[in-house]
Amino acid sequence: MNVIKNTWGHFRKALYVIAFMLMIIPAYSFAFNKPYSHYSSQEDISSVLADFARQQGYSVNVSPSLTGKVNGRFENIDPDLFIDGMKTAFGVCYYIKGKNIYFYSDSELTQSVVKPSALSAQELLNEVRAAGLISANLPVRINSNGMLSVSGPQSYVDTIVDAIRQFDVATEEHVVMKVIRLKHAKAEDIEVSSSDRNVHIPGVASILQSMVSGGSNNIQGSGVTVTQRGSALQGLRGSGLIKGSQSSSQNSLPSDTSIQSSGSVQPRNLFSPSIIADSRLNAVIIHDYDYRMPYYEDVIKELDVPVRLVELHAAIVDVDVGAADSLGIDWQAARRTGNWQIAGGVGHQISNSGSLNPNGGGIFSTVFSTDQSAFMMQVNMLEEDNKARTLGRPSVLTLDNVEATLEDTTTNYVKVAGNESSDLFEVVSGTILRVTPHIIDSHDGSAPYIQMVISLQTNQDTDQSQSYTVSSDAQGADERIPVIKKTTINTQALVQQGQSLLLGGYYMENHRNSDNGIPVLKDIPLIGGLFGSSSDEATQRERLLLITPRILDLDDINLPSGLDDKSFAKSPTQADYSMRETKPLNESGCASSRSSSANSSTKAQLVKDI
Repeated sequence: MNVIKNTWGHFRKALYVIAFMLMIIPAYSFAFNKPYSHYSSQEDISSVLADFARQQGYSVNVSPSLTGKVNGRFENIDPDLFIDGMKTAFGVCYYIKGKNIYFYSDSELTQSVVKPSALSAQELLNEVRAAGLISANLPVRINSNGMLSVSGPQSYVDTIVDAIRQFDVATEEHVVMKVIRLKHAKAEDIEVSSSDRNVHIPGVASILQSMVSGGSNNIQGSGVTVTQRGSALQGLRGSGLIKGSQSSSQNSLPSDTSIQSSGSVQPRNLFSPSIIADSRLNAVIIHDYDYRMPYYEDVIKELDVPVRLVELHAAIVDVDVGAADSLGIDWQAARRTGNWQIAGGVGHQISNSGSLNPNGGGIFSTVFSTDQSAFMMQVNMLEEDNKARTLGRPSVLTLDNVEATLEDTTTNYVKVAGNESSDLFEVVSGTILRVTPHIIDSHDGSAPYIQMVISLQTNQDTDQSQSYTVSSDAQGADERIPVIKKTTINTQALVQQGQSLLLGGYYMENHRNSDNGIPVLKDIPLIGGLFGSSSDEATQRERLLLITPRILDLDDINLPSGLDDKSFAKSPTQADYSMRETKPLNESGCASSRSSSANSSTKAQLVKDI
């Protein structure tokens, strides 16, 4: 019984080996399965090969490059041995496609490499293979560079290469439309207007259109575009029932006139992709070749990502020069005052003997390692003594790398008379603050840095004494034009999370004339001075800008911890309406956890005494 089992085991292993060998033998080795018999006497090799193909059941095609005479008798010879002999003697090679066999010379072997454009190399290979154009004797391979490598006679290589290119071109010309919705980014452009400029922020659709068009179609890149506005308002001439000839000639065009940029002209036989934005769905609609869609999806996936929030707190303060020391501000050296530290002249070595601002009046910056409330507390104390004035304490929430504009202005319209009409010009006074934050994460796990691009513009309307008048119309009416003092600070700074940036150094002088006394009596000549007095007071103030950026997480709870009292059935920060177990208070008002621990310690003391 053991002998039978061992014999069956060896036989089964032999079957496995034979089956494995059959799997690894190429398929074309079974192309010839009939022994070959033939007699030749000075017979041309093409005739012998044609007879061999007919006996094997194939149609034949012999290359003209195969020449020579065959002599001999072949009786029931193995077909593979016959082919090997022909290859050794005459250099005969062959490949089979379907029921056709092609004989060619080994000197005709050539190789060609094709780089796909629309489809991948594997997709093109599958298409050509499904069409039945590839022979198992001459397979098409994909090299390490992702290109198709074709080897064989020239006719075979040309057929395969032409088919690959036709499949590739057919795929390129397949135009589709696709809608891709966005979650975080904006599909359409955003226009932000202020008193002096218009800011154009391109959306994802404009970025993609600019990318595929190479800057044509009147698209000015993919960055933010800022357009300064003129001070003169748009005239109303020609907007009534009767249009002025001058206005119509300058501001109108014939109805059949079209304006096109030179870069947007496309030949009629060239396809131009189209990308538009749908504001209703916040989606991008793409009309382009099908093979390009995966590239669009990859780019949109990188652009449509959540952006972190940055909270900006600003304080614009005018402080008397003499009272600036009480705030702990000294541009000439580094100092430490109270519970905060000031470092002047960031990026420079500070010396106690040197002076960073020897002449005064320049712009310097400091970094505060403190809370903004400590600074404003001292400013409020100075305001009570009329030594400081807070112009504004705006606070805004913006996105990373998105400009935030804080504007508090007053606009006066000045009429300037012309020959035929009058124009209105804007005279703006107030404060405009623009901050663009950029978050820089640290690699060592410490607090991130916040880079800020800051632009502060203050237009201060002077008093009546410094204004002047002009004639505004033909009747001789005068128009007062105020004098605006413009102060601008443009800078960049880098602070760490929890720090504040203080900018300052501009001095401004204010003159105030006062005339006090008893009415009527103080105006009497000669003796009026006995009943009144006049004074001319000049004050010099320094303008300070304190900016505190903070990276804000939407999951942060900005409520004091003391509001979450365990004695209440609900928490002020919970998102649902479920009740929770409360902890009652004892008579002294302390928490129950504390009273329970006190009771347990009392019980332990009683047990010890017993």
